[in-house]
Amino acid sequence: DPANYITPDVIANFTTLSLEDAGENRVRVSGVTGKPRPETLKLNLGRMEGYMRELIFTVGWPDVWKKFEQLKGMIESTWEGLPIERLDYHFLGINSLYGSMVALPEDPMELVIRVMFTAQDEATLKTAVRKLMTNGLSGPAGMSISGTTVGANPRIVLGLWPTLVQRQNLIAHINYFVVS
Repeated sequence: DPANYITPDVIANFTTLSLEDAGENRVRVSGVTGKPRPETLKLNLGRMEGYMRELIFTVGWPDVWKKFEQLKGMIESTWEGLPIERLDYHFLGINSLYGSMVALPEDPMELVIRVMFTAQDEATLKTAVRKLMTNGLSGPAGMSISGTTVGANPRIVLGLWPTLVQRQNLIAHINYFVVS
């Protein structure tokens, strides 16, 4: 909210801001108004929420959507019983940014599929990849997998929990370290 931009020192109102050309490489800023500092401070807590992996597959024309459904079925049946917490499919260059807002093409020449999956531990994800790779040539005709995604290590998933803390409950403390 530009009329109530909260900082630790002030709640700024940028809707009253005025910029003026003050010469070469200079700008004069004026008119910013605001309110007194907030009594609460925002605290962002990061917490470990498990691990994630991705695999990139490509299927080619004809019948790419049928081939995608075959691939999806192969993945889900191979991973049945594994403690995979989340499994998402995105089509790169089609809906990876805007999701269901984008109409899917009828039968494109190729379909690049990003498969993203999460678990609480790295071992589950490594097992999932190994199990899937044992299917080798069992995938849909005209399918390939990006080699760089197969050997990658799981990545940590950090969750963010924003909250407000009463200012009077905090003690300001500065640590200063010199590293040479």
